[in-house]
This record gives sequence, C-alpha cells and structure tokens, in this order.
Amino acid sequence: MRILHLGVYNRNVGDNVALLNARKSIERIADVEWVTLDMADCWNTVSIDSLVHLIKNKARKCKFILVGGGGLIEGPGYSYTATGYKLPFTKHILKEIEVPVIFYGVGFNEFRGREEFNETATKHLKETIDNCLLFSVRNDGSKEKLLSYVNADPDKIKTIPDPGLLYLESLKIGQKIRIGSMAIQPAWNGKAVLNENRFGDSISLTNFKNFFADYPSIPHTLKDFKHFKPIVSESDFREEYQKLHNTYKFLEYYKKYDSVVSLRGHGQLITIGANIPGIYLSTQDKVRDFSYNNGFRAYNVDVRDENWISKVEYKISKLKTDYQYLEEWYDIRDRGMRKWTEMNNDFIELIENELYNM
Repeated sequence: MRILHLGVYNRNVGDNVALLNARKSIERIADVEWVTLDMADCWNTVSIDSLVHLIKNKARKCKFILVGGGGLIEGPGYSYTATGYKLPFTKHILKEIEVPVIFYGVGFNEFRGREEFNETATKHLKETIDNCLLFSVRNDGSKEKLLSYVNADPDKIKTIPDPGLLYLESLKIGQKIRIGSMAIQPAWNGKAVLNENRFGDSISLTNFKNFFADYPSIPHTLKDFKHFKPIVSESDFREEYQKLHNTYKFLEYYKKYDSVVSLRGHGQLITIGANIPGIYLSTQDKVRDFSYNNGFRAYNVDVRDENWISKVEYKISKLKTDYQYLEEWYDIRDRGMRKWTEMNNDFIELIENELYNM
C-alpha cells in the first residue's frame, strides 16, 4: 500500500521521532510503501492551484495521505503561504486532490508573545477538520487550544498520544534508584522577542543561562546550539544527526543521562517515552499542559511562576535526593504509558476500519 506522508523532515529530532513512530503504528496494520512530502515544499508553493498539483502528483496511486506527527497547527508566521497557515489544506484543496487525508497526533503550536491566528487561517483550519477523513491531535492541550480558535465539531477531533511517546522501549532504559548525571534539552527561537517571552524577560534569560551553564545540552534543532555545552558538534548535527534515518542513532545519547531537564515539548515527550525522569520547564503552554493533563504537575515549573529559577533548582535537588519523588515519577509514567498505548491502539483501529471500507 502506498501512503503519502506529509510532515517536517530533517530539521528537528523531535519531529523526526514523531514521524518515524507514526509510521510504525500504520505499519502494524499494513505493508506500506512510503512516499514523502516535506512541508517546506508546500510553504514555498505560491498558489492554491500549484499546491493542488503538487500534492495530487505526490499522492498518485496512494491509498491515503498521512499528516504528522509534529506541531503542524500554526498560523502566525505562515500568513505568506498559499493557504495562510502552516498546513497546506483548504476545503477546495481536499476536494481537488481526491485522496483521503488522516491527521496523526498533530500539535497546536502557540508561542508566547506571538500574534494569534488570523481569519484566513482559522477558516481554512476549520475546513480542513470538517473535510478530512480523520483528525487527531496530541495530548498536550492541543484540542482545547484548537477549539478556543476554531468552532469545529469536538467529536471530529480525537486526542491521541504524541507519537514521540511511543515505541522507545528499544532504548532499553531501566528504572533508576538514584539520579546522578543530568542534561538539559533546551529550546530557542530565531527571534529575540520569542526567546524573551519564553523566559519572561532578558534578565531571567541571562540568569537561566548562568544556572545551566555547565549542563551538557541535547539539541533538537540547529537553534539549540546557541548556548550551553552541546553533546555533539554543530557540523555533525547538521550533516548527520538531524537526518530522519539517523534519528534513533541520535537518541542513543539520551542513554548517557539519568535525568533530563526539558524545555521543548518533544524533549519532554521523548524522555517520558524512553523512561528517563525529568523536570519540565514550560516556556510554552504545550509543555505545561502536557504536565498538568498527564500527572506530571509536581515535576513542572513554568517561567511565569514567581521565583521560577529557584523552583527549578529545588525540584532538581528533590529528584536527586528524594527517592519517593523519583519513584512517583516512574509510577505516573508507567500508568500513562498504559493509557497512551490504549488511546493509540483505538485510533489505529479507526484507521484500519476506514481502510477496510475504502
């Protein structure tokens, strides 16, 4: 079976993990020949008609189009595209391409300090939800965020685990009785105003960098090389580790650390899926909302909290010295994995039923 897989490739380790793990789920129910379409090719396509031609040509002889995972629901910053938002779909495009579209655990990306969805983006997003075959978002508050902007049918929007949480048992990381080595998984944006909103202000950002100055840093994108001590060189990351086919090779680096302080959503999700305890510093709502919605509130610190750096320091110390705090993390994670696996299985069953009826 040929399936066109649309996503953001070879730029972000977290997105690569989500893409590969989404494929693993589909491969449980079908033998698949994957056809790849990078979202950047869609963003650079200047008209709706050209977009229809691009997608339709790529999807030729495909059973359906799989979109995701990754944070693909985003408006601000993509008003220049043919559709006016990050996804390359409108009602017209979905009708013209004549291939069913399934969204697999996509995330709603909302950066603090950035403008909100505009009217065009909101209209096209609603059309996409209404006219696709199946639409699912990841379990980090994405459904609630989406519905706050778009008057869509809540029953059409399924919540499933981000694929980055799944299939990481191959790393074979067992439960620790004590935390020793610790790394940071940072998050930076290309614009200074977004970085300052991630950390409240420039003074807090400076204090944060000073506090974590000696921590080894696990980058997910080239943006993450701006500060700290990366565990790989920037050139090696660019030429090797950010490539999709080397994703699991890069994940082996996580095994060197007993714990990770995560700022990116996928930094949080990958470590939880891989059974690595951590503290989650939410500079974005999606990190906070995943923590709050899935039992990890006690391990989360938001930069909007008063004295947030002191709280991070306290929780790092607690994770290293309080066995009950550490053990509770494992209990929450194990209960979550059972629940998330069941949620994912239910969605795969929906896909299988749809394939049977095609």
